[in-house]
Amino acid sequence: MRGDLGQVFAVDEFHVRGRLQCLEHGRARDLGSKNNSHRSFHKAWTGIQKSIDSFIKRAVFFHVKQCVHILNTSSKINSNETAVSMNTLRKTPAKKRASPAARSLHAEALIEPEVKTLGKALQVLEAVAQMPHPPTISELALNVGISRPTAHRLVQTLAAMGFLQQVPNETRWSIGFSVLPLAAEVLDRNRLRVGALPHLQALALKMNARVNLGILHREQVLLLGGAEKPTLPTIYSRFGRAIPLHSSGLGKVILAHLPPERAEQLLKANPMTARTPQTITTLAAMRQELKAIRERGYATENAENTPTSSCVAAAILDGNGFPIGAVSVSGRSLELLVPQAHDVTGAAELIAHLL
Repeated sequence: MRGDLGQVFAVDEFHVRGRLQCLEHGRARDLGSKNNSHRSFHKAWTGIQKSIDSFIKRAVFFHVKQCVHILNTSSKINSNETAVSMNTLRKTPAKKRASPAARSLHAEALIEPEVKTLGKALQVLEAVAQMPHPPTISELALNVGISRPTAHRLVQTLAAMGFLQQVPNETRWSIGFSVLPLAAEVLDRNRLRVGALPHLQALALKMNARVNLGILHREQVLLLGGAEKPTLPTIYSRFGRAIPLHSSGLGKVILAHLPPERAEQLLKANPMTARTPQTITTLAAMRQELKAIRERGYATENAENTPTSSCVAAAILDGNGFPIGAVSVSGRSLELLVPQAHDVTGAAELIAHLL
């Protein structure tokens, strides 16, 4: 194989030209004989075709060989560079290399800003939901503890995704409709709520009162569902509302069945603010209340959360006696509710057996 593609062209061009010359000479010599002329022409043309085929094959082979040579050279260079890098790494003192812990911290440092941004965005969303009126961006920034430009950027991002919406003709913001599908999925997929609903409706019908289902969520009671008083033409709409632990029957009955140290931790996490004159506001008084709840098996709320409402509540306990939720029946008069407390505790036990 010649080492240069130009030489391949030159050699094969020489062979082709030679065949063409033979063809011309043969035609001149055999001009008087038609048959001889055809045979000579066919023979010469066959030779030309063979020369062309040979040229193509050799050219292609040359091109492939050159490509392989380039790849091999590149591979050797990369291998040499890798070897040099590995040798350099081996020669680097261990104390100068980043330890696994340092590399992990570096990776966390790269991720941390994104995590913080996500956390701030969720805080903004939560603040909008919890503030008593639709806030402005300045009010949000003050509430969350971030700069106004940051609050503006986060609000715009949440609004673009439909989680926030601007109040028409105002510079205030409220929760957007993108929250609703998420909330619906939470309710529909919660085993406790799905299993409890038939029993809540039966209890509301039996006691002719509103029934609530609550769980412990982030130092508060979160309402998952319930049933309204049958005589009222309304649909239960208290889903997702949060109420304090210390001032509600649901909260107190959950606290009473938690490990004492956990109950104390939750009570100390938030101030025991007086919501009405009847609210328990000291740890000493609350400890006595929780002890009484454990002894009688249910909790009472006597106008402690709102002045016009009272309730009886019972805990839904798992196999280990841990409160996974609670049921309450609300009414205006505690005296009318207490005689039926066994119906509330019975419903809580039925729900617990389903889980």
